[in-house]
Amino acid sequence: MDRYRQIRRRMCEKGLDAILPLDPEFRRDSASILALIKADVNVLKHAAQEILNNKEVMLEAMGTSGVALSYAGPVLQDDRDFVLEAVALNAGAFSHASPAFRCDPEFIRDALAKNSKVSVYLRDKERDLMSEQEPPSFATTDKNGEQVQVTPSSYFF
Repeated sequence: MDRYRQIRRRMCEKGLDAILPLDPEFRRDSASILALIKADVNVLKHAAQEILNNKEVMLEAMGTSGVALSYAGPVLQDDRDFVLEAVALNAGAFSHASPAFRCDPEFIRDALAKNSKVSVYLRDKERDLMSEQEPPSFATTDKNGEQVQVTPSSYFF
C-alpha cells in the first residue's frame, strides 16, 4: 500500500487532526498534502512551513479553495502578484487577502480584472472605495463566448 493510501486510511480511522501533527515526513510531502486538500483544505494547517511558502504548491491549492490563501506563508500573503494569481484561480481567495490589499482600490480593480467573480466577495467598505475611484473596465466573454466590455454596474449589483 503506498504512503498516500496509508495516510488516507489512518485519516479515516482517526481523523485528520489526530494524524497529521504527528507525521513530520507527511507534513513536508507536497504531493500528499495536495492530494488531501481535495478532501479538506484545512490539511494546510498541518503542512510544513516550506510547503506554505512554496508558490507553486499554494497556487495549486488555491484551485481547490480560496481558503488556502489564509494558510500561505507570510511572504506569499504579502506578495501582491501572488495574491492576484490566487484570485485569478479562485475568487474566494479575495476574502483571505490581507487588509492592506483589500483596502487598496488599485488592488481591488486589478483583482476584478483578473476574476470578475471577486465582486461577490466585496464588502460595503470595499465597494465604497471603488465608487470613489475611476471605474474599472475590462473585456471578458459572455455565456455565448462573445467578447463584451464589463462595466462596474454589471459586477457590483
